[in-house]
Amino acid sequence: MKITFLFLLHSSPIIPEQIIKRSANSDIRFYLHFDRKYNGDVSTLKNYNNVFITDNRHIVEWGEMSIVETVVDCCREICATTDSEFIVLLSGADYAVKNIDYIIEYIQSHADKDFIQGERIPSPSCHWLEGGRRRLECYSLNLGGKDIATIEPRVINWGNMRQFGKILKASPFSLPKAIKIWLTAPKRRHPGGIVPYKGEMWWGLRRSTIEAALRYIDNNPAFVDYHKNTCIPDEIFFNTLVYNLIPSSEISSNCLRFINWGTDMPGNSPFSIRNDEETLIRKIVADRDCLFARKVDDINTVNEINRIVDE
Repeated sequence: MKITFLFLLHSSPIIPEQIIKRSANSDIRFYLHFDRKYNGDVSTLKNYNNVFITDNRHIVEWGEMSIVETVVDCCREICATTDSEFIVLLSGADYAVKNIDYIIEYIQSHADKDFIQGERIPSPSCHWLEGGRRRLECYSLNLGGKDIATIEPRVINWGNMRQFGKILKASPFSLPKAIKIWLTAPKRRHPGGIVPYKGEMWWGLRRSTIEAALRYIDNNPAFVDYHKNTCIPDEIFFNTLVYNLIPSSEISSNCLRFINWGTDMPGNSPFSIRNDEETLIRKIVADRDCLFARKVDDINTVNEINRIVDE
């Protein structure tokens, strides 16, 4: 099976390059997208014959549709220029917790599966605000950094009051735009005929599934337009497509990686794995269905993971 690792990068590629080095003698292909805001040196990556760095670079903003559009364009390019049969979407802070032969064998042995999380929303079990309803029915307003307000048009309720309070605290200059949304925007409705699902944006998908998703996107522009106003659409967009287009028997909710969001009040970013957490790293490495871990953001942790994997 021909496999491509699709990396979305916005900073130094030091972590992905460690995976590339350890995959030197494999058939894994690496497709790298660097955020257009990144101006660092990537010349060393061009020395690897299985690495492709796309020139079709996007400016990616956290929590906005730009990250979804970037992934869609990368998938189009991979499908148009390669014969890859399976694509794994990775961030620059994802690191392999298995050797490359194990990863290839694992994916090959599950060749009839897509790996992506999916939970129907809105749902009482969803930890998102109002069980995910605000993501679906409210307009997203980026306040800067990782602050986002969700405004429900022409509704006076506690949820909207909280959001206007957030705006006044984080970005008062955004208040006129929020008021305009509240007074004039039409009610948001999820595009008909498709049920919304949520989950991690990181996945491993078969080429056939990605091609089905791209066809749906091309034939249903309203689906894309709807998500332009969605709060953090990358946690809904592909999850919804896969769980509506692909039989459930062909989907695993395992996103192929360990992610620690915490247990009490999940934040905007998962906790980083530290090199002194040997017990945790050994637990992750021992999990047969876990191929990657995030967030790994320093070389010392990389070296500790490699040491344990290679024992």
